[in-house]
Amino acid sequence: MNELQTVQAVDLSTVNPATLQTLKDTVAQGATDSELSMFLTLAGTYKLDPFAKQIYFMKAGGKPTIITGRDGYLSIAQRDKNFDGLLSGTVHEHDE
Repeated sequence: MNELQTVQAVDLSTVNPATLQTLKDTVAQGATDSELSMFLTLAGTYKLDPFAKQIYFMKAGGKPTIITGRDGYLSIAQRDKNFDGLLSGTVHEHDE
């Protein structure tokens, strides 16, 4: 069985209508129903929250583009048992 056979597209009729409208008005502006279904399917597959800006929908040249944000990558990394955190080179006043 290939991976495409395991993906279940989000059926928009099962999404709360108020949530659906909020998505269309905010994080997925200009998305068709098919594009919105694809976006929500990817968000669900990777357990990313579009409202927390972990995953983005945009259109580039009229085509849908889904982008994983920095916080999305960090969320995915933190779920991996081998993830050992991040080291930052940033030092702020009063840091030790």
